This record gives sequence, C-alpha cells and structure tokens, in this order.
Amino acid sequence: MPAVVEGQRTRLRLATRSHYLLDAGIDGGEDRTAVRHYSMLPETVLRSLPLRADGFRSIYGDDGVVPGTDRPKRILFWPMGIPSAGAMWQ
Repeated sequence: MPAVVEGQRTRLRLATRSHYLLDAGIDGGEDRTAVRHYSMLPETVLRSLPLRADGFRSIYGDDGVVPGTDRPKRILFWPMGIPSAGAMWQ
C-alpha cells in the first residue's frame, strides 16, 4: 500500500462473519457518514465488558471458551478429546 499522507485514511473492508480482508486502500476527503471508527485496545481491557445494567461480565464462559465462536470442525475433533476445536478460548 502507498504511504498515507495528511488528510487521507487507510480503508479496510472486511467480510461479515469470517472477517476476511476484501479490500484495502487509501481514502481521502469524501463523505464518511457510513464509516465506523475503531480503536485498538489490549485484550486485558476487553476481558471484562460492562453490562447495560450495573456490573461487568467476562467474554469467556466458565469453561474458558468464548460463546458463539465454535466451528463445524469441532464435530470431527470431539471424539479425539478436543471439546471446542477452533473456538476462541483462553
């Protein structure tokens, strides 16, 4: 990618669910009303997220696995003693 100069921004377009990189480029000056701005935070900050009500909750379940990150290959590896193959865990 070319160097980003003042007034330009790096653009990354990601696929829904898989998060595969679809496109990368440089944007500059156009309307950014549909752009979402993200900031990077250390994982240690994200391990406990605030609830809408009072309190906090860990993104990890009691078994150390992030709920909803399981993959179909878990069916293949489960008989081998790997309970959540491909899932995010700590």
